[in-house]
Amino acid sequence: MNTSRAFSLPHRGVVRVSGPDTASFLDTLLTCRTADLAAGAPRYGALLTPQGKIIAELFVHRDDDALLLDMLADQVADLIRRLTLFKLRAKIAIDDASADVAVVQDFAAAGGPRGDGAGGRRLVAPSAAAAAP
Repeated sequence: MNTSRAFSLPHRGVVRVSGPDTASFLDTLLTCRTADLAAGAPRYGALLTPQGKIIAELFVHRDDDALLLDMLADQVADLIRRLTLFKLRAKIAIDDASADVAVVQDFAAAGGPRGDGAGGRRLVAPSAAAAAP
């Protein structure tokens, strides 16, 4: 019997946004603040249309000098396209990091972005996610 409380989420994809203007760029587009985001403390947010309709729901994770956007895998290409449209002169790079990073939901962890009962989100190497059920 498996007693692990961490589960791989293979239906999730990850977009990496890096560069010196990353936080200011994303703060103007997402519903959550990213400039003060701490490592290990993902924040829930969304990208909206000008009319307020949700384009993509996501979790923002800090990873050294980059921000990683954890979202549904089938929305990754569209989000990259939309962020690239807004990039203009911002000093950032936007790429699909889904092959390098996997998403794990850990119900043993407390203090998740949606409350303690929901557990915590972690981004791990794909080999580590394969070990989770």
